[in-house]
Amino acid sequence: MRRCLMVGLLMSLGAAVAAPGGTIHDDLQLVLLTKDAGEFAPAIVYLNDSVDLDALTANLNAERAKLRQRHEVVVRTLQAKAAATQEPLLE
Repeated sequence: MRRCLMVGLLMSLGAAVAAPGGTIHDDLQLVLLTKDAGEFAPAIVYLNDSVDLDALTANLNAERAKLRQRHEVVVRTLQAKAAATQEPLLE
C-alpha cells in the first residue's frame, strides 16, 4: 500500500535530486528549476516503503494488547520506519 506524506515544503532541487530511488514529476522539476537555492516549493511525496499494519495488528491481537499498548506500539513502529526511510527527504 502506498502512503502519502505531505511535504509542506521541499527545500531545493539539490534536496529533491538527493532523494534515492525516487522520481520527480516533470511539472515539479520545472518549478524547482525556477527556484533559487534555499527557496521552498510545495510537493506531495508518495512513499513505497511502509509498515505492515496487518501483521502488526495480528501480532497485537495475539498478545491481546490493550488500547494504550496498541497506541504506543503503532506510534513507535511508524516513527522508527519514518526515521529509517524518510531522513533523505528532510536533509
